[in-house]
Amino acid sequence: MDFDKDMWDIINKMGNGTLKVPDYITNINPPTLWTYYSTLPSWARNDPVVRNVMMACEYHQPLMTIRQKENALNLACSFLRPMDPTLKEVIADAMMSTKKVLNMKSGQQMLNDLAFYEIDVDYLGDVSDDEGGGQTEEQVLNEKEKLLKMSMQDGEEKELNPMEAAL
Repeated sequence: MDFDKDMWDIINKMGNGTLKVPDYITNINPPTLWTYYSTLPSWARNDPVVRNVMMACEYHQPLMTIRQKENALNLACSFLRPMDPTLKEVIADAMMSTKKVLNMKSGQQMLNDLAFYEIDVDYLGDVSDDEGGGQTEEQVLNEKEKLLKMSMQDGEEKELNPMEAAL
């Protein structure tokens, strides 16, 4: 009953133009990032990056929710952790390396530079885990004969490059 009465009052006031919107900023304290910031350890609070993130979120991003502000502060704090020495080496190598354009010519050159390793059947075995859906023995023999014909040039054997050997 009271809800219906209050609802009709609000609708009537809106129609009259006499509805007063409450000032929620002064009546209700908005959530602040200062309390979360004060729970951080002193070494994190004293860092200028973390302090700048807190100030920027608190004073320049009023539309962000408190949860988003806390996540931004946590992200800034995560950059303060010491880096693993192996990760430092990887990052240094990545920063010092030059990018190589990969095309057919450079790919062929890389394949030729790589050493081709033959599979040791005695050590690994000759049975695969995927036995279904493969080629029949006749198809495998036909492909081996084709490869052998390709490797024979004028009756003498020529050395296969790694790409041909892999095929």
